[in-house]
Amino acid sequence: MKTLYNSFVTEDGMSPFVLARFFKSCDYEGLPEDIRNYIHIKDPKGNLKLNNKYLTLLGSFGKLDNWKYRDLSENFKAFPFNEYMLDKTPMLSAAFEEIGLKPAHLKQTDKSILIKDYHRQYGIFCVENANGSKLIPKQAEFVRPYSVKSVFGFGGIYSTSNVYAVIIFSREKLSRKDAQLFLSLNPAIKQITLAHEVTGNIFKTDSKNTNVSIDNFSDEMPTVQMKAYNKTISPRHKGIIEKEMALTYSIELEMTNEYLLGMSEELKESHEKFRSLVENTTDWIWETDEHNRYTYASPQVHQLLGYEPGEVIGITPFDIMTLEDQQSVRKQFIEITERQESFSGLENHNLHKDGHTVILETSGVPIISPDGSFKGYRGIDRDITERKKTEQALIQSEKLKAMGVMTSGISHEFNNILAVIKGFSLLLKQKYEDHKEIYDKIEVILQSVTDGTKIVDRMQSFTMNKTDGTTFTPLDVRKLIEQVIELSKPRWKTISEAHGITYYIDKKGMKSVSNICGDSTELRQVILNIINNSLDAMPEGGHLSFSTWNEERNVCFSISDTGEGMYDDIRKNIFDPFLTTKMPIGAGLGMSICYGIIKRHGGEIDVESEVGVGTTVTTRLPISKEDCDFVTRPEQQHEPGVMNLRILVIDDEQTVCELLSEFLSQEGQNVKSVSSGKEAIKLLKSESFDIVLCDLVMPEVSGREVIRMLDTLNKRPKVGLITGWSEEKEIFSMEDMKVDFVVKKPFDLSELTKCINIAFDADSK
Repeated sequence: MKTLYNSFVTEDGMSPFVLARFFKSCDYEGLPEDIRNYIHIKDPKGNLKLNNKYLTLLGSFGKLDNWKYRDLSENFKAFPFNEYMLDKTPMLSAAFEEIGLKPAHLKQTDKSILIKDYHRQYGIFCVENANGSKLIPKQAEFVRPYSVKSVFGFGGIYSTSNVYAVIIFSREKLSRKDAQLFLSLNPAIKQITLAHEVTGNIFKTDSKNTNVSIDNFSDEMPTVQMKAYNKTISPRHKGIIEKEMALTYSIELEMTNEYLLGMSEELKESHEKFRSLVENTTDWIWETDEHNRYTYASPQVHQLLGYEPGEVIGITPFDIMTLEDQQSVRKQFIEITERQESFSGLENHNLHKDGHTVILETSGVPIISPDGSFKGYRGIDRDITERKKTEQALIQSEKLKAMGVMTSGISHEFNNILAVIKGFSLLLKQKYEDHKEIYDKIEVILQSVTDGTKIVDRMQSFTMNKTDGTTFTPLDVRKLIEQVIELSKPRWKTISEAHGITYYIDKKGMKSVSNICGDSTELRQVILNIINNSLDAMPEGGHLSFSTWNEERNVCFSISDTGEGMYDDIRKNIFDPFLTTKMPIGAGLGMSICYGIIKRHGGEIDVESEVGVGTTVTTRLPISKEDCDFVTRPEQQHEPGVMNLRILVIDDEQTVCELLSEFLSQEGQNVKSVSSGKEAIKLLKSESFDIVLCDLVMPEVSGREVIRMLDTLNKRPKVGLITGWSEEKEIFSMEDMKVDFVVKKPFDLSELTKCINIAFDADSK
């Protein structure tokens, strides 16, 4: 036990074991005298049977002095080796049960020396968590004080039919799989004790030297000498010993071979799992040497970049990056390499074998050899191209949302101003209809109001991202492109050729495509804007190519030029409002408006560009359903409106109140006006009105609150909402607010009259 105890050492230089013990069964006659005396004391009536087997402690070695000798140990006494007595010692009972040494099966002489698979008959006893286990005795006195983590054991049977078991208490935690490795010691334990067991001298040794070893066997020597006794073994015993020794040697070799084969299978299985993982993941696994050259590339490199693994072996990551990243990423990576640090999330732009850009996210760890030298990196690349596009789209959406809030506020105020100018101009127009000079100047004012209204609409066009299908019709994108090419012909042909500049128009890529649903005016604006940008990028002339194709559920079209191209930082922000490369003549709204239009159509627009090569703008629009959500509403003709209506006008712009009061009074209505929601509520509580014309956004008390208050009146008047907001459909629901009609500022006075007439005509029908 001493040899076993000291044969294993942990990093702290100490044995991993707390205590190792060797138990053995024996006939009464084979027991030492002190044990027989103990049995007589326990059985004073003399009921013991001389042919009974007893289990006793043969050897012990441990941390404490009294654990190092059998006769100093408290648990060296013997007890009958039967199932009844084993049940009283749970640990030994469980150990013999798991090892496979049951007392009921051990009455005959062992024949296992003739069985090749002898060692497979016996298992391993293991309690992985000794602390708190009911199988391990003396928890408070032994297990916890001496930090016993696990207990394991193994054993076997001699040809004498006696059994043995080794129980080891470990301060290192062991799994059953770990404990299984100690089975390889079993043949050696048997070899050491076999000669003593066969000759019946196993107890006839110095009590303080239980680790008995036998002398060497020799074919020339008729006897075998034992160092402990220097006693000759008889030829009969020698034959038994040699036969069983030969078997144990064979078993030891077989177990070693099985272990090596098992390790080989485990390594093979581990290799297969790793290979399967590497080859089936969507990411690219790689290794580089100390010079950053690829030494391994998993098959996924083909899916990500179009290269076969063998094509990238020997090159560096920078060889397949874009020109911009070759410099910046190389510098960053060299700094990481010099520090031999792990890294993660390193973004880099790479050129696919077919030429398009792929964004990869790279992570890696240094490879350090056993001698501490740096050997390179092992890592993984993940394609994040689509993720970056989504992030950019989200950022763009947030920018447009912020711009939309600002633009909506401006348009509200601007529309209020335009409403006053337009309203009073219309009144003056009626008054001076026969005065041509004044009439013509009023027309100029009204035209300016119309132009101002269009400017407001254009300001908001790139911030709107919801589809409004009321103006959508089925469209053929190819025909739209043909129309715009013809429309822009004066610029790319007539004017340019007059200046000696030639543009080549290539329409070979325009294939027949499905229809889409859209607004033809808006989409022509997008195409024209892209063409103009391309022509601006080719001041000395060049090629302009058009392509159309179907792609799953989308109709796609692209416009490519051979112009100057853009740097990546410009391309990434191309859809930002007020970004322009045409200073000082460009406003920077063109591509923003295009982005807004395409988003309203439920599509996507993307730009690829390379400096010195050119730019391609690709647009994807959903294929139309059978019918677009387009409804043509016939104009309704109305008789002259009702008169003498009591009308309340509510608007925080006093000039709007004055305008509507004057106009509606001329129309024969009874009008009162207030410039705040608070005044309106006070007046509505004291007077009755047929219709309320109310602004939506007002300080303190809003139009929404005024309209909600109308529900409390005995007689609820009709409601017309007059607003300067361009996105009124998103601000309120007409049904929820019980609004009869909405008029957007700046409005035609005749339109307001028509809405009032319709509201009251509905009641008369």
